[in-house]
Amino acid sequence: MERDLTKEESRRCHDYLYARTGIRYPDEKIELLSNRIRKRLRATGGAGHDAYLTRIQQRGEAVE
Repeated sequence: MERDLTKEESRRCHDYLYARTGIRYPDEKIELLSNRIRKRLRATGGAGHDAYLTRIQQRGEAVE
């Protein structure tokens, strides 16, 4: 997966991270967030951004 997050994906990811950790990613840092997620996708063999976001939101997914 070698593309940046879409606006919708970045919003979903940001909202989830903020709810779980209290960390905010301002608009100018979305590229950084996208790069980190892309790195995790490569490491985990993820199918795509949406699949990864769905995975980390599942109950019992404490590793990611």
